[in-house]
Amino acid sequence: MNMTDSKTEKRYLDGSITPEELEQLRTQLAADSDETIGKRMQENWDAGMGDPNTVSHDEMENVWRRIERGATEDAKRGIPPIRWLRIAAAILIFVLMLTSLHYYRRTSILSSNIISISTGNGERASITLPDGTKVNLNEQSTIQYDSRSFNKIRRKVTFDGEAYFEVAHDARHPFSIDADKLNITVFGTVFDICARSQDSLAVLSLLEGKVLITATTTGEQAMPAPNNKVVLEKSTGKISTENLGEDFEVLTSWRHRQIIFRGAPISAVIGTLEDAFDVKFVFSDSLDVNDSFTGTMSDQNLDIDLAILERLYNLKAVRVGSVVTIGKE
Repeated sequence: MNMTDSKTEKRYLDGSITPEELEQLRTQLAADSDETIGKRMQENWDAGMGDPNTVSHDEMENVWRRIERGATEDAKRGIPPIRWLRIAAAILIFVLMLTSLHYYRRTSILSSNIISISTGNGERASITLPDGTKVNLNEQSTIQYDSRSFNKIRRKVTFDGEAYFEVAHDARHPFSIDADKLNITVFGTVFDICARSQDSLAVLSLLEGKVLITATTTGEQAMPAPNNKVVLEKSTGKISTENLGEDFEVLTSWRHRQIIFRGAPISAVIGTLEDAFDVKFVFSDSLDVNDSFTGTMSDQNLDIDLAILERLYNLKAVRVGSVVTIGKE
């Protein structure tokens, strides 16, 4: 295709193409090979056509409607619609596909430098970021950062899941965490954060140092003192702060593959075990589920945990597949 064709394509997009030019375009496209079409698409792109900022949704809808009308008219005349499909390939794909190419060109450098670490179900990971910050990831968690800018301009990570952070102090390079409906500015500190995108609450438990928590939907902020936790209610953007007491050890027990309970009712213990091991408890006899339990269990071995319950409460637990039947001996 020559430059006249480029102008013709542009007039096709804005609806000013004449019948003669349209017929010329049809003829040219029918004769062109896929390689030629692809080359022309690239030439048009390099010439600046197809900028996604100049092609509106309504304009693209108009293009589609014109193609559909043309295909219908050709079908009535007994002409295969493949010709119009080629026009769509050369014009619409030129815009849509190269719009994607435009996006890709703008982000490919970034994407190739995005470092992402994820854990699956039952997995945990300990990583050290380039600035020396240590992060222990709980299961089903993801942390990402841009290796080009991290620790050069700022220290920014994107996070989903639960993790224990020990952030290296560096006053010249602020450390921040972006999570679902939550932003955290960190001033060199130790904390646990549980911010899963599917959960209704996000919880940050601060052991030492200082953090600034911001609800991105409302702008509400909190700067808790050590040994306090901040709870964000995502639906409202409301932030509340409360004292941790001894709960920090309980909240971070996952780091040692433990489940710590302090005065928890049996019903809560069983619910936790059901979630941890993907099993269902069935009670065969009357059992006081309000009895309290204080102790440590494993999040790796259900049989050990069942043996603890059996010994402490004179119970008998029988496990068959994913169902655990439990009752008095």
